[in-house]
Amino acid sequence: MGLICVGASFSLHALQGSQRLVSWMIATKLLLCPIAALIINAVIPLSPLEQKMLLLFAALPTASTTYVLAVRMGGDGRLVAITMSLCTLIAALSLPLWLSIHY
Repeated sequence: MGLICVGASFSLHALQGSQRLVSWMIATKLLLCPIAALIINAVIPLSPLEQKMLLLFAALPTASTTYVLAVRMGGDGRLVAITMSLCTLIAALSLPLWLSIHY
């Protein structure tokens, strides 16, 4: 149901004036979080499966429930919808790259 709500409120006009903010949020989620997972993997002795799982969860896109929460809390739902959608599209490209890293 959350995905239907996101699709209904998807608007490119929400991106006007917020390109830097959206870029920062997407870069943080899809670039800095996986890098942090790699650093944690280097510091903490984990099994290869645990390392892959940590990296997978760090590289996943933002959940659709963020839109529902933002709207319920009085946030900008349209901006969250476009951010979440772009994050999901970019993650479709970046996730295989992160998971191709071998230990």
